Amino acid sequence: MQLDKIYKKIIIDFQKGNFKQNYYDLIKKYKTNKNSDIANKLGVVFTKLNKQIFADYFFKKSIELDERNYKAYFNLANLNKLIDINEAKKNINKALEIKPTVEERILKSYFLINEY
Repeated sequence: MQLDKIYKKIIIDFQKGNFKQNYYDLIKKYKTNKNSDIANKLGVVFTKLNKQIFADYFFKKSIELDERNYKAYFNLANLNKLIDINEAKKNINKALEIKPTVEERILKSYFLINEY
């Protein structure tokens, strides 16, 4: 299957909640093109599959591949907010440095309110 067809299939499977199939398709894509966006998507899928250790690894790998990928910082913050609130805050702030939009500021406010 061509990679662009796999990508379309990944989107459809994610919308349907077929996260195991997402994992298989994203791994295929990641093996041929190790980039930040795919690593971040793998982290999201692992979060949905309740595999936090793998999710953490791929969010950090995404940041390693592209330190400007603000989505990976947000996702890592959300993953870690119950484990290490200070690390989560650091990641939210880093994401906002990269892309300070209104939506992200609202998310930060919501995130911090839910901390208590």
